[in-house]
Order: sequence, then C-alpha cells, then structure tokens
Amino acid sequence: MPPTPNWKDFFSSLYKSQKEFFIRSGYGSIRSLQYRIKKIKDIKEKFKPQGRVLDIGCGIGNFVSLFEENYFGLDFSFAALKELKEKYKKPVAVADSQSIPFKSGVFSFVLAVEVSQYMYDHKAFISEISRILKKNGIAVIISPNPDSIFWIIRQKIKGKSPLHFISLDHLLSLGENFLLEEIQGVFPIPFLWDFVDKILNFFPRTLRKAFIMLFSKSFVLVLKRK
Repeated sequence: MPPTPNWKDFFSSLYKSQKEFFIRSGYGSIRSLQYRIKKIKDIKEKFKPQGRVLDIGCGIGNFVSLFEENYFGLDFSFAALKELKEKYKKPVAVADSQSIPFKSGVFSFVLAVEVSQYMYDHKAFISEISRILKKNGIAVIISPNPDSIFWIIRQKIKGKSPLHFISLDHLLSLGENFLLEEIQGVFPIPFLWDFVDKILNFFPRTLRKAFIMLFSKSFVLVLKRK
C-alpha cells in the first residue's frame, strides 16, 4: 500500500499554485466541479434550508454562491480559507472535520463534497455532522464510490490508492441518527450524467442504490437529522 500523503500540506501547496481553480480544488475537469455544483443547487432548491450552512472542506469556496447568506466555511488549509474570506467576505474556521469547533445543533444544512476520502476516522466525521445539525437538518455528502467498476479498474491499473475510501453501505451504517432522503450517483461519462439521473428516478430505491454502487464514480447522500 502506498504511503499516505500529508493531505494538509498537499492541498495547501495546491491552493497556492497558479493552476486553474478547479484543479486547485482537486477536480480533474471543470465539468466535474460544475456537475457537483449543480447537484448541490438542485438539493438546496428541493429542501430549501433555513438557517446556517456549513461547508466542510470548503477549499476556496466553490459552493459559496449557492448560499449568499448564513454560509460558514471549514477547512484544514489556511491558504484556501484566506482566499475564500478575501474573495467572498464569509466567516471561516481552520479545523479538522473530525473535530468541528461549533456548538451542537447550530446548522440547518451541512455540505461535505469529496472530502471523506482524506479522513482517517469516518465514524467521528459522521458523528460530528450529526452533532452540529439541528433536528430535521439536512446533510449532503458526496464521496468516491470504492465499490464501483470505475474505481476497481482504476486501482487494478494504477495500484492501491492512498485515499481512505468509505463504502456507501458503511457510511449508511454510521448514520444511525439520520433518515435517508436520497441516493444519487456521479457517473464517469459526462454527457450521460443528466440522462442517467432522469432514468434512475423511475427505479425503486433498492434498484437505484444497486445501480449507483456498481456504476457511479461517486455517490451522493442526502440525510435528514432525526
């Protein structure tokens, strides 16, 4: 197994680079980031959060524009937060997402987009999201799907990844304080994204989950705090 990089140093260096903003945010293409922004926008419009929003692993603020008011950013990179704060004038906190420095029950909406793979303790991560959310608050987690054909083939070719993947089933098993609202997928072929989303809406949840686990590059969970 390859050695685990120091992700804090890695991203701090990446954020300070002169590369395009989506690369500095850890995405391989602008379309990958735009699709995730669209996902969050659609979920926001459906659930209409009222109150404070916490963006865990916010980086340089890719989702700020969706939440003009009540937005808080949290990241372990001071360089990223400095840029976000200077550009958007939003409150931020430098912290580890496995130990979030906010009181319990203060947020109505929590985002964690493509961040779980950089964590060692997924149980603490989910527990902290549960703690800071109000009752009936919404958590949106987008995470790489290690059970997909995409990741299995990729690791066969490139070798074991240093990322700390969590499977969909394992993540759901940690969410005892949540109700599952939605499961969605992020699929490898961009021009099929919207088409597959529409088709999956006609599937029962069990079949939708099975399809997503097999074919989606990342999964999208929408959870409601009990």
